[in-house]
Amino acid sequence: MSRLLIRGDPTIPRGLPMAFIGPDELYCEVHYFKYGAAPVYLVRYMVENTAPRWSCTCPDFIYRRAASGKMCKHCQGCVIFKTLMPTVFVQNHINQITQDNYNKMRVTPIGEPLSVFGQQVYIRVEICGEPGYIGYIANVWRCYTCGGSRGIRFLKGKQCKHIACYSYSLIHNDYEQYCHNMEQTRFVTACNRQRRSGRTHWQRFTL
Repeated sequence: MSRLLIRGDPTIPRGLPMAFIGPDELYCEVHYFKYGAAPVYLVRYMVENTAPRWSCTCPDFIYRRAASGKMCKHCQGCVIFKTLMPTVFVQNHINQITQDNYNKMRVTPIGEPLSVFGQQVYIRVEICGEPGYIGYIANVWRCYTCGGSRGIRFLKGKQCKHIACYSYSLIHNDYEQYCHNMEQTRFVTACNRQRRSGRTHWQRFTL
């Protein structure tokens, strides 16, 4: 079976009560826990009046788990990441981030549908972690850091954090600092270098 057909780790449960993992807040980005999901979801953990509080930007948490005080698989993955013996899958798919980076990304349209309009651009986005290389090319939005070798496959029609940051920068000037226009040749060279070194997010998905 092709490694690209992996659909996540079915051993990570969902629907468990919100777990206490200590007094400190935790912020994580969770990549590709399931093929077909959005490229990244954001998870937050905090303690309110001695009670643990988890939140996630995934639809399962928002529409099913939150009201009953239960955790989605992304939250549970973060529990494993911080308190148990993390599996290779968990280590490759969860990245702890700062509160500042969480707040910066939380307001962007991560996971929302890709726009069907645009003008040809080549952009390097540096908002959190590895730079993302995105472009509106051949009438399609692509991210060569998150979307696969052609920039499309693993986006599943949704905005990754890099495209979402650029989209947000079009209406919020303070986000322009994270987005840098590139000349096409240098853009292609940078994408190839990132892929050859194994530093793209979609390569983590295939592990």
